Amino acid sequence: MVIGRIKGKYWAAVIAHRSKNIRIISVRREWPEEVNLYESEEI
Repeated sequence: MVIGRIKGKYWAAVIAHRSKNIRIISVRREWPEEVNLYESEEI
């Protein structure tokens, strides 16, 4: 899973590595609780 910010909004994506490619399985907006955890750096 990867978490990132695009234009000020947080997103989470599930990815799979396939040889030299990265396949996106699912992408969704982060919940406020997840954003708080991500920003606290306690992961």
